[in-house]
Order: sequence, then C-alpha cells, then structure tokens
Amino acid sequence: MSIDNFHLKDDIRDYWSKRSETFDLVFGHRIPPGPEFDAWQQPVRDALGEHSLSVLELACGTGEVTRLIHDIGHDVTALDFSEAMLSVARRKHA
Repeated sequence: MSIDNFHLKDDIRDYWSKRSETFDLVFGHRIPPGPEFDAWQQPVRDALGEHSLSVLELACGTGEVTRLIHDIGHDVTALDFSEAMLSVARRKHA
C-alpha cells in the first residue's frame, strides 16, 4: 500500500467517525418503528427466508439494517470501517 492510499483511508474513516453521532438525525438515515420499519423488513425477509441464518453485514453504520435483520430472527455479525459507527450501533442495540 502506498503512503497516499494510507492517508486517504484514514481520511475516509475520520469522516465517517465524525458523522457517527449525528448520522441518524439526517432524514432517511433512521428507520422508525411502525409501518416504515415493517416495509423495510419485508424485502429482507423475502431475500433471507424464514430459517435463521448467520448474516455478515458489511458497512453496518449505526446498525439500522442490523436491527431489521436481527428482529426477524437472524444472527447478525455487523462490521464497519469506523469504530465510532460501531460504537453507536452497539449503544443502540445494547
């Protein structure tokens, strides 16, 4: 890896880490409970099926989709490039 790519990688991680605390406040980034949550869950249920699976979610951000997958009965391992995003997701799902 060249030194230039290393700095770009750090810049990207820093950007998303700074956005982590306010990310869910932006319109469309949070899935509220109720009809909207149910509407999001249906295509996930259709894609993953009814049997419990172990799901690896990459770039989970603050864990909105993680919650959708988990709440229909799947075991989710969620990863993100930003530790700060993962911290927000952990707090939301504690």
